[in-house]
Amino acid sequence: MPARMREDELAEPRRPSRLVSDVTRGVAQPVRAPEPDPTWSESARAMWDGYWSSGQAGFAQSSDAAMLWRLCHLMTRADGMTKPSAMLETAIINGLNGLLVTEGSRRAARIELDIPPDVETPSWALEDVSDDDE
Repeated sequence: MPARMREDELAEPRRPSRLVSDVTRGVAQPVRAPEPDPTWSESARAMWDGYWSSGQAGFAQSSDAAMLWRLCHLMTRADGMTKPSAMLETAIINGLNGLLVTEGSRRAARIELDIPPDVETPSWALEDVSDDDE
């Protein structure tokens, strides 16, 4: 399923769903994240560092940090396997989606991260990745 369009890309604003209920609010607590494990694989460490340097980290709580830590441990285990199980890979991906690590998962949760006007768009984000043969 393709990612939902950003609100500013829509011709008309989305209509509120009748199935959406009011939000129950609480008070966010200071985040206490564990230190990254020095034995993690390169991809696990990249995920950890990327999460904490991204906009979605502003929504994180200590339980999210604990979950990400566990997922990085599982990523390291999967990276060390010759043939990781599909179930393990699925568990990792589902866990990461639950932490809103991709733009698609954030859009599904109706969270949009805006790039500040003073930040230059990276060149890789502007590259045309369409197939040249078409």
